[in-house]
Amino acid sequence: ASAWTEEMVKEIIPLFNGIEQAEDSGELLHRVLQSVGPIAFPPLETYVLDSTRGEDARSFAAETIKNICCDSNDPVLRARGSSVLQKALKTYAANRREWNGFLVSMLTDLRAVDALPLIREAYAAKRIDECACGDYGTVVFEIKGTVDPHDSLVQICNHCNHPAVICKERVREENSRATTQS
Repeated sequence: ASAWTEEMVKEIIPLFNGIEQAEDSGELLHRVLQSVGPIAFPPLETYVLDSTRGEDARSFAAETIKNICCDSNDPVLRARGSSVLQKALKTYAANRREWNGFLVSMLTDLRAVDALPLIREAYAAKRIDECACGDYGTVVFEIKGTVDPHDSLVQICNHCNHPAVICKERVREENSRATTQS
């Protein structure tokens, strides 16, 4: 059992504020809070949802939530983490595209199937930076393991007329490019 309390976590979370300048300290704080586990959730949730905080600092807090969830086999905890990240994504219209992309990446890591309607909505509104998480078809495929080729947001492959994310020719070409660039 952890000797940490929620009050203790509340005291150290403000250290995320200056994280942009001290990434090593951010990583250390991130690991400490991750080791605290679910006790850290309420103050982390408050921090992630506070739009007055910097996005870099909120990203560290969001990633801490995601890692706590991924370290756990508890489906209730994973659902709770997904819920926090979805609350942050619900304001996608007002958020920066990069922040939205980061949130989608975290939801993808959690395999948050319940988040797919919200994710689709944000992609349709063109409010996702794909550099952070990939295109819509890739995200859906990573979360569900399948893609609806009739979904208008799914890119269709020119080689095989299947969703681009599962085209074997596309994968071969990407691997070939990666090998020649190395």
